Amino acid sequence: MQFTDLLNLDQELSELITTHAVIKTYKPGDTIISQGAYKDQTAFISKGLIKVFIEQENSSLLLYHLCSDSNSIASFMNIFTHTPIEVSMQAIHEASLLWIPNSKIMEWSERYICLKLALINSYQNNRYHLRTALKNLTINTLEDRLYEYLQTKSKHYKTCDLKIPHAEIAMDLNFSREAISRAIKRLEIIKKVIRKPRSIVLVNM
Repeated sequence: MQFTDLLNLDQELSELITTHAVIKTYKPGDTIISQGAYKDQTAFISKGLIKVFIEQENSSLLLYHLCSDSNSIASFMNIFTHTPIEVSMQAIHEASLLWIPNSKIMEWSERYICLKLALINSYQNNRYHLRTALKNLTINTLEDRLYEYLQTKSKHYKTCDLKIPHAEIAMDLNFSREAISRAIKRLEIIKKVIRKPRSIVLVNM
């Protein structure tokens, strides 16, 4: 599986994961985990793209993405403590996850240094994206945040022609649809995007 090569997992550990995993598939829009739930498991992402976000009352805020070809571990950072999950996860593309009990993850991380390193790298990657999200939230303008958001989507979708509804962008960035529409217009004026009837095209990507 792709994630075993990405994470540099050896053959013996890869076979253990395949043997003990519960494989679950998710369609686009499916909830993988809800904020506040308890999940004593860690998942390896075999396929798909997942968004990680926080929810509060009637709003949400996108934090970062997980995908099978980059950061392919869905860990809730509660391997050593039985605490509620602090984020929600939702499938953007059809996803396939291999769920492993945390008791096995703890056992294997002591036996296989490659797994311990993969978990540390995953934590560090998530912390980096959290710091970036906080910086964007507190320092950058809406136009800056929107443009970085579109760049990230372009990277994950592998296209500059993004068919993302304004309502979805507004939810991810926690702004009104009207504010997002105005920001897109301003990005078009400075020639960073081109608006089309059903999509947004990034310029000079």
